[in-house]
Amino acid sequence: MDLFDAIEGRRSIRKYKEESLDENTIMKIIEAAIWAPSASNLQPWHFTAILNRDIIKRIRSFSPGMFRENPPCIIVLSLNKNIIKAQGEGMGNDNVFDLAMAAQNMMLSAYSLGLGSCIKLSFNREAVKKLIDLKEGFEPEFLITIGYPDEIPEPPGRRDIKEVLNVVR
Repeated sequence: MDLFDAIEGRRSIRKYKEESLDENTIMKIIEAAIWAPSASNLQPWHFTAILNRDIIKRIRSFSPGMFRENPPCIIVLSLNKNIIKAQGEGMGNDNVFDLAMAAQNMMLSAYSLGLGSCIKLSFNREAVKKLIDLKEGFEPEFLITIGYPDEIPEPPGRRDIKEVLNVVR
């Protein structure tokens, strides 16, 4: 798949088919994530793939952005604060940006595999941390739902490039 086709074709999917995902597919998506750039090459990420429907149902119960969704997979994207502390914490929000770039790689790779995805920021981080038994120093920042799309929304409008670009020569 052409990269620009993937960028233009990917949508935030909120309605999934019941079809389960296999672990090899998840591994491919995570492989794409770990190739994301990161500040000072810290790679401060940790990923937890949840395929258990009961755990997904519990996460949905305290995640306002997912009340009506039933994805077959949720990936929890966490920062490994232990790595960050070991290298010095003077990087501000850079590490969240690292995780966001990994998330974009995940969503584009999922799309290239015929899957849909949607990033979630509205969830109870402490509840997720306890539910999946994250180790000390691991902080969940984003959730990504992944599955086979049951509905693909039309692309939203975009501002014209002339409105958002200034070329300085």
